[in-house]
Amino acid sequence: MARHVKISSIETLEAFRSRLILFLDKAGSAMDDAGDDVRRTRIWLQQDQRLLWEGKVKRLRKQLEQAEAELFTSRLSAMTEHSAARQMAVTRLRRLLREAEEKLKLVKKWNRSFDNAVDPLVKKLEGDAVFPGGRTSEGGELPGECPEDSGRVYAGTDTRVRGGAELGER
Repeated sequence: MARHVKISSIETLEAFRSRLILFLDKAGSAMDDAGDDVRRTRIWLQQDQRLLWEGKVKRLRKQLEQAEAELFTSRLSAMTEHSAARQMAVTRLRRLLREAEEKLKLVKKWNRSFDNAVDPLVKKLEGDAVFPGGRTSEGGELPGECPEDSGRVYAGTDTRVRGGAELGER
């Protein structure tokens, strides 16, 4: 990358500066949104989905126990037409319980592997892969090729910029 630039117009330089500030603001917002999406997905997976499927498994187990008890009672009382319907209900509940348990296993597996799969991508997003120099967590700035005090770009002018806000001559 060239270290020296020949500038023929201050207006062009100011237009570039304003576009750069807008870009940095939009890039920062996009990076924040991506980080928020990762956090929301982690919470959804660790809490919402796990609780949902654990609740379904628990509810289906109770329903299955009740259906099996009703089937056992109907067999003892020799109600053949009712025992066939109850046998189908037990079979259906066993299938639903098996499916819910498989989904709960998947959620637990995803929960274990989520951080390993996502953390390298998040680090790449926040690190040197997007903007050389990385991203500060406290200031919300995108450092790197753009100097922290980009007022140095305006060597002969009285306008200075720090973090996207004009400060004037120091």
